[in-house]
Amino acid sequence: MTENAPLPAASVQPVKALAEKLNLDAPNVTGIVVHAGLIYGHDGPGTVANMIQGAVSRGAATYIGDGANTWTPVHVDDIIDLYVLALFMPVAGIFNAVSSTPFSFRDLVEAIGELTGAPAVSVSYETIAQNVEWLAQLMSSTNDAVGGKAQSTFRWTPSGVSLTEDVRAGSYTVPA
Repeated sequence: MTENAPLPAASVQPVKALAEKLNLDAPNVTGIVVHAGLIYGHDGPGTVANMIQGAVSRGAATYIGDGANTWTPVHVDDIIDLYVLALFMPVAGIFNAVSSTPFSFRDLVEAIGELTGAPAVSVSYETIAQNVEWLAQLMSSTNDAVGGKAQSTFRWTPSGVSLTEDVRAGSYTVPA
């Protein structure tokens, strides 16, 4: 999706649309909104670390259905670079911060399985949703954002390190 795509009506972040509107409409301010892909790297907290912790605690790394749904992530170093560029060269607007290397949830879960020694297992949407509906929505969604506008506006170049390579390379610690 592009920066001009409308935000979904239902979201795991329901205040996002309002916050973006307030930012972009604020008088005498260069309103910049960054839509970050899944942020990863350096053993950071968030979705990947939680998935690793879940694989260890459950003894299995899980994805929904065939796991073919894809996302475009962004390495934490790359998004920091983008924020610095935007601070020094402020241009109002909405910008996607994503790499050019999407991943499928199955590929990510298989990499997490290799890292943790837990098998990668497919589960049904209903299995996840009966416990946490928003998590099932998130894990089964697709987010194929494109980041060309941020790259051309700020001369930003993501590193190209893929999320699955990063997991396999040991960027994350397996909890005991």
